Amino acid sequence: MTSHSRNHKRIGRPPVRLGLEMLEVRWCPAVSVLQVGTELSIVGNRADNDMAIVARVDDSRVDDPPVTAIQVVADGIDFGAFRGVTRIRLNTGAGDDSVRYEAEGLTSMPPDFQADLSSGHDTLTLEYRNMNLTARHSVNVVGGSGDDETSINLSNVDVNAAVTLSLGGGTGADEVGIIIVGGKVGDGATLSASANGGGGGDEVGIIIQDGIVGDGATLSASANGGGGGDEVGIVIIGGSVGVGATLSASATGDGGDDEVGIIVIGGSVARDASLMLSARGGAGHDDIRAQVMFDPQPEPPGLAAMLMLDVRGDAGNDNIRATSDVSFDTHRIDGGTGLDLAYLTVGLLPTIGIEETIIVEA
Repeated sequence: MTSHSRNHKRIGRPPVRLGLEMLEVRWCPAVSVLQVGTELSIVGNRADNDMAIVARVDDSRVDDPPVTAIQVVADGIDFGAFRGVTRIRLNTGAGDDSVRYEAEGLTSMPPDFQADLSSGHDTLTLEYRNMNLTARHSVNVVGGSGDDETSINLSNVDVNAAVTLSLGGGTGADEVGIIIVGGKVGDGATLSASANGGGGGDEVGIIIQDGIVGDGATLSASANGGGGGDEVGIVIIGGSVGVGATLSASATGDGGDDEVGIIVIGGSVARDASLMLSARGGAGHDDIRAQVMFDPQPEPPGLAAMLMLDVRGDAGNDNIRATSDVSFDTHRIDGGTGLDLAYLTVGLLPTIGIEETIIVEA
């Protein structure tokens, strides 16, 4: 028997050494802020986000005229300034979010503002102060689901173009408000302000104080409660309506048992101008109040202003009271269907209607 021996040479493997590798730093904020072209998109997540958005004059550059910079701070993180923005698109996402937007003292136009508050109990406040809107501008806010608080305040803002302000509460018990203090709607310009509560028991209101509606200009205010038992009101204090201008205000409860009111105190209406006031309860058992203490300027025959007061209960058992210390071209009180109580007082002469629709036209 023959024996053979062979030498086998082993090939050694390098030893395995375990270690840690440094990864790049990754920043994952809860809020996404992205500018694409002239649109700035701000999107929240499911958490409760806190955001501050400020439109300001960019003092870091020398431009003629000065440009506007949009500063965004969300959940304590400063995302820096964005320039060349003509539209802000906001979506807060889920969660109970708080957002504040401010624009003050701008020498160029602020960007249009569009917001969807999505789900959750959200708060959105928009502030415009000390500026002149010289081009078309729009604000459009949709509240979505949840009990939201949404408001826009204009203080000493002149409007010299077509400007639209629209706030919607969506579903839920919402608070929706528009406040306009001072400022002027310039000759031939248009300012449209609307507040809508949507579904649920909402509080919806518009206040206009010491505003000036220039010659041939239009200022329209509309407050609508939507479905549910709502509180809806419009208050106009002081100010003036120029020659050939139009000031219209409409407060509507819509469905549900609502409280609806419209109040005008002081101010003046020039010749050939129109003042049109409307308060409607909509379906349901509503409580409707209209109070007018306006001061039309005396005009020559044939040049008097057109003044109209239209108060309607619509369907349901309604309680209506309308008082005016000025002579309107048309007073209309219409209880609609149901057992209604309607009062109309012009000067010291009341007109009462019980269990019946009453229409009074001057």
